This record gives sequence, structure tokens and C-alpha cells, in this order.
Amino acid sequence: MSPSLVDIAYRTVQAAFAPATKTTYAAGILRFNEFCDLWNVDEEARMPASPTLLAAFVGLVRGRYAGGTVRSWLAGIRAWHITHQAEWHGDHEWVQNARV
Repeated sequence: MSPSLVDIAYRTVQAAFAPATKTTYAAGILRFNEFCDLWNVDEEARMPASPTLLAAFVGLVRGRYAGGTVRSWLAGIRAWHITHQAEWHGDHEWVQNARV
């Protein structure tokens, strides 16, 4: 496929998010990458993020931040995966149990 078509598709998907949503989601991606940097998680292991990695992230931020904040951060990480056509494991039982 032409790189120009890929670029058009990528920009179209990005435009689907409202500016305020992009800002909120960016915070989640930032926090997730800070977590990965702190724990020396390789770039390749960050996307697609495994259920174990996502559950560990939730485990470290849960209780420090409001539940709604953690949910919005996960939504941002999910959107990041969708935008890059990476498999999302955030619905896995481990992640769901970590969020409780």
C-alpha cells in the first residue's frame, strides 16, 4: 500500500479523537511509558502490552490515583494500541482483576 494512503488512514483515525480526549489519553501513554522505563521494559514488550505488563502497571498506580484516572489511562493505552493496529490485552482477566 502506498505510504501516502497509510498516512491518510493514520491521520483519519487520529482525527476521530476529540482534542480533550487526546490530552487525557496522552497522560495514560506517558504514565505507562514512565512505568516501563522505570522497570526497564523493552520497547518491543510495550506494544502489544501483555496482560501481565498491564496488570503490573495497574497494580502500581491503583490506590495512588483515583479509579477514574486509572480507567482513563488504560483507555489511552488502548487507543494507542488501536491506532498502531496492535493487539489489545486489556480485557484479559488479569487486567480486569487488577482493576478491582
